[in-house]
Amino acid sequence: MSILSIRFTLRVATSNDLRKTSYIDRLPSFSQFTSQVEISAPGEAILSTVTLGEGRLADISVEGHSYFENGIVPHSRYSFSDMDMISSPVFGDVTATLALCSTTEGKFNCQNMKDKICLVERIGNQGDTFPEIDAVRACGNAGASAVIVYSNAELPGLQNPFLVDEEDEFHLVSVSVDRSTGQALAAQVGSTVTISNTDNEDYEYYNGTSMATPHASGIATLVWSYHPECSAAQIRVALDATAEDLQAPGRDIYTGFGLINAPAAKAFLDVSCDGPVDGPFSTRVNDEL
Repeated sequence: MSILSIRFTLRVATSNDLRKTSYIDRLPSFSQFTSQVEISAPGEAILSTVTLGEGRLADISVEGHSYFENGIVPHSRYSFSDMDMISSPVFGDVTATLALCSTTEGKFNCQNMKDKICLVERIGNQGDTFPEIDAVRACGNAGASAVIVYSNAELPGLQNPFLVDEEDEFHLVSVSVDRSTGQALAAQVGSTVTISNTDNEDYEYYNGTSMATPHASGIATLVWSYHPECSAAQIRVALDATAEDLQAPGRDIYTGFGLINAPAAKAFLDVSCDGPVDGPFSTRVNDEL
C-alpha cells in the first residue's frame, strides 16, 4: 500500500481494541503478520462509507437516549440455501423491556425473555468458528424479541462478527456492542428500550485491512498537510516514531512500531521535519526501516 510515495511504502496491520495491555490476545483472526509490518491501525468494526443506499446501521435508545455514538453494529447474519451461505439480515424496530441473560461457567442462563429485549455477554469470540449464533440462540429460545450481544473481557472492544444461522431459525433484530456499552445497558435493565436495524443507509461497519489501510493513509495525509515542507521519508519516520507501542519495546511482526497516532506525529513535526533534536525516536526508527 503506497501512502507516502511510490518509493516509501507502509505495511499496515489490522488491529482490534489496541490500547489493551495484552494486545496479542486481541489480534483479529484475519490480521496478517510478517516482518514487513510497519504500523497498525484500527480494522475491526469500522464505520465506513458505502455506495449510496447500500449500507446498514443500527441504534439502541433507552428512555429516549441514543447509544448510536458508542457504536452499534447490526449483525452480519447469514443462513444457508442449497448449501450456499447467503446474506440474510433482519431489519426492523423493536421496543420492549430490557432484560439480562446471565452467563456462568461458559454457559448462558437466560430466564423468561418473552417479549423482551435480551442483553447478553458474548462467550465465544470469532476465529475459525462463528459462535455469535450461540448468544442469539440462547435469547431466542428464551422468547426474546430482539438481542443485544456485548463483548466479553477477553475482547472488550467493538466487534463485527458473522451471525451464522445455519438452520435459519432466529429471525430477530440483533446487534453487537462493546463491553462498556453493554455494562452501561446492564444498569438500565427494566427500562423501555428501542433497538433498530435499518437498510438503505450510506454507511456500514466493516472489518479488515481494507479498513486499516485508509485509516493509516488518511492520517499520513492529514499530518503531511500541516507540514508540506517535509519529505515523504520524514513523514514516514514521524508516523513510526510516534506510534503507540503495543508489545515489547520496538518493532514487532504483529503491530510494527505500534498504533498510528496523528496528534503525536504532528507534534513531532512541529519541532522540525526530523523531530526533536535530542529525541531517541528518529534514530530508532531509521535503524529498523
